[in-house]
Amino acid sequence: MKVLNFVFTLVILSSITNKSSAFTELADIDSISYFIKNSAVNDYNIDLNIFDSFLYQNETVVINNINKIISEAEKSHNNKVRYNAFIVAGKFYLHKYEFSRAEYYFNKALKVAKSKNIAYAKFELAEVKIFSEQYLEALEYLRQVKELISDDTDKKFYTKVLLKESFCYIQLKKYNTADKILNEAFSKIEQIHSDTILLSEYYKNVGISFHKQINYLNALAYFYKALEASGKANTNRNYATILCCIGKIYYNQKNYNNAVTCFNDALNIYKKINDTRLIASMSYEIGRSEIKLNKLEQAKTNFDNAVIFYKKSYCPKGVLKTNLKIAQYYYLTQKYDSAKLILNTVKSSVFSQKELNLQYEYIKNRATIYLLTNKPDSAFYLKKQLIKYCSANVDIYTKIDCRLMLTDIYKANGNYKKALQNQTIAISLKDSIANYINSYEINILQSELESRRKEIVINTLTNERKIQEQKILENKAIVAKQKILIFSGIILTLLLVGFAILISAFLYQKRKDNKRLLRKNLKIEQQKEEIEVQKQYLMEVNEELEKLSIVARETDSGIKIMNSEGYVIWVNEGYIKMFGYTLEDLQKKEHINILGNNANVNIQQLVNVWYGDKQPITFESLHKTKCGKDIWIQTTLTPILDESGKIYRMIAIDSDISKLKKIENELLEKNKDITESIAYAQQIQQAMMPSFSIINDFYQDSYYILKPKSIVSGDFYWTTFKNNRLVVACADSTGHGVPGAFMSMIGMSFLNKIVNEKGFVAPDIILNRMRKNIITHLHQDENNKVSNDGMDMAVVSIDIENYQLDYAGAMNPIYVIRNNNLIELKPDKMPVGFFEANERPFSSTSLSLEKNDTVFMFTDGYQDQFGGKTGNKMKRQKLKDIFIKAAALLPEEQGLFIENEFYKWKGDNYQVDDVLIISLIIN
Repeated sequence: MKVLNFVFTLVILSSITNKSSAFTELADIDSISYFIKNSAVNDYNIDLNIFDSFLYQNETVVINNINKIISEAEKSHNNKVRYNAFIVAGKFYLHKYEFSRAEYYFNKALKVAKSKNIAYAKFELAEVKIFSEQYLEALEYLRQVKELISDDTDKKFYTKVLLKESFCYIQLKKYNTADKILNEAFSKIEQIHSDTILLSEYYKNVGISFHKQINYLNALAYFYKALEASGKANTNRNYATILCCIGKIYYNQKNYNNAVTCFNDALNIYKKINDTRLIASMSYEIGRSEIKLNKLEQAKTNFDNAVIFYKKSYCPKGVLKTNLKIAQYYYLTQKYDSAKLILNTVKSSVFSQKELNLQYEYIKNRATIYLLTNKPDSAFYLKKQLIKYCSANVDIYTKIDCRLMLTDIYKANGNYKKALQNQTIAISLKDSIANYINSYEINILQSELESRRKEIVINTLTNERKIQEQKILENKAIVAKQKILIFSGIILTLLLVGFAILISAFLYQKRKDNKRLLRKNLKIEQQKEEIEVQKQYLMEVNEELEKLSIVARETDSGIKIMNSEGYVIWVNEGYIKMFGYTLEDLQKKEHINILGNNANVNIQQLVNVWYGDKQPITFESLHKTKCGKDIWIQTTLTPILDESGKIYRMIAIDSDISKLKKIENELLEKNKDITESIAYAQQIQQAMMPSFSIINDFYQDSYYILKPKSIVSGDFYWTTFKNNRLVVACADSTGHGVPGAFMSMIGMSFLNKIVNEKGFVAPDIILNRMRKNIITHLHQDENNKVSNDGMDMAVVSIDIENYQLDYAGAMNPIYVIRNNNLIELKPDKMPVGFFEANERPFSSTSLSLEKNDTVFMFTDGYQDQFGGKTGNKMKRQKLKDIFIKAAALLPEEQGLFIENEFYKWKGDNYQVDDVLIISLIIN
């Protein structure tokens, strides 16, 4: 009742806001005061229906009123009103996208909260993290909320927490976890009954999950369910969000007109509630769609509006992505200078964002402008960056677009082989999502039983034989009549001599007719014999079919046969045991979905079965038995053709592979967990490596190439500047992958201790102390070796002022390229670690550097790679030739040349070891 009175108050007050500004402010004060002093600020039903009424009012008025209420509550020690005021202020700033202020007020609410309100305040903090796309932090808050509440005491709130959790996992691409949480949420919603808001949010989250996985058919189905539920609940904001999701699916399906319609409908709702960021987002999406429809001027207008509203809602990323689209508008309208100007303006901001899609959009726009202005060489220098985005963690549409961009660049530069390779990859990626881009329903063609067809053929041939026998009898009767006529003719000849000639001619003609009839009779007799042969053949076929029928009855596999009308005419006992459906059950169904769910068969394979090569196919799919149990089935679908080559029968043989699928899914999940752990370990390992900028500060064109074999690497570089010397180490730890990574981290730790802490900068001393540390810490000695772990290493120490290089090596040499000649500094033939002759210290070599020298430090992974025409190792001589050629190129081209030579040599062979190359360009 209080809520209804409040709504009524809002309506009355809003109708007289034009009378005076003072009264308008009073109306806001009354509205906010009533809302705060009402104990239902945590009710999510009120949040959408009432809170929007003052959500977008003047900030000063709203916050001043809230502060007055807080001050009054502090004087009266009313923590309940203080809590409500902090929550309302936090929501106010949250929906204005000022996340730091929102978080400030929610934390204030948390400090004064008691009992259940603690959970509500933490839930609002989770909302802040979700709005700011910090999903892991949001999940931590939601976990704390679930610890504070009980499913029994507040089922609605608990369900809403589950829905927020599922949304976070969907955004983190952990779809299996999200599905489990959504199933739990749905069971709670069913217990609550008639809560259309939660139901709508559930359907929306399921739709978003399918959308993220590019399953557009299911995504659209759930979004429309969400729309229906949302409409009944009259939650306009949620309704608009779902329209936006549907519009994005239409955009991905290249149905741009429908996409614009959805985005416009959502935009009108967002304008009604004055949500500036969502207005900006819809303006951006409409402009993006209009670009595709070639409505360039309309698109520019929408992009301009998007920039205005993104700025109002403090969204720099939104401004950046819109400006990149405006740059696209400029080059599409041949205003290349304007496009370049806007790209130069946003460049630093784009790359500071660390948003791969934004960076790709920037590089793509640059490359496109170069191609449109006939500068293919300039575009070619961007291909390395584009290749990076092809393998980066970006969405599949960006990868497709990136491959097509590379196709255009290679084509413009005359490299048609590379252009074709990238175009082929793009087509393959398109094909991989083709089933989801085009929504479809498959009407399965079904056929008759094989033995029934044979019976029909036999009956048809038998009927033809009877007709032919009847014709023979008729012909014999005709012959008999003709004989009578001949006899009569002879008598007439005797009687009528005058008619002899005429009768002779008549008889002659009759004899010709008789011969013709005899030939026909002989042909009919021959056909009769052929029919008998066919009958015998069909009887033999039926006997074989009878044997096959026995096999079909006895096998554990399920066999189902259908006719061309889609009517199931036979199933074996194995099918009934497997699915629980009898023949009568199936014949009552209008449509039989032999594909089930999640079938790994594409539409082209099915089309080939029906209309193309008509060859059997095998696929896997998920089915439900009659009792509701999920089982995985492997189906072999075989078409049977008639004499004209048309399909009139289809045989499906099903095998239960549920146990195999379960094992397969467990292995996939374990492999995924292991891969994610190793990927995280890679981040830790990379973070431990010193920044290469330490070297670039002295030799700015220097670079390194690191290609781990198995995500993390046993190869590593280490560098520091100590005592006026630049110290650089290039190391190859024992093993690769995780063991090698552990050794590399141990190596970096020891180097930090020896050089940075102890101050040793001589390369031979560094190696000696490294060996001592490894032997000590890994418990290695001659009498009791627990391991032979260690590393090969090259260390250089460069006196920056005097151009003096000191080198020491453990198994690894270094090369210095000077005036196209190679100088090799050789290592000691012992590793850093346990060695039988470990009493022998490492030696040091010195070399005076000259300007334009190039120093190459490397591990053995590059030269040990198998490849080439013979599949052998590259070996060191070819590596030397590659370094000499690279040193002759411009500095910015060297690294790309070395990488290309590696991939050219490697081809399709498996990478055998980690690869590390460091190039110090003394310039």
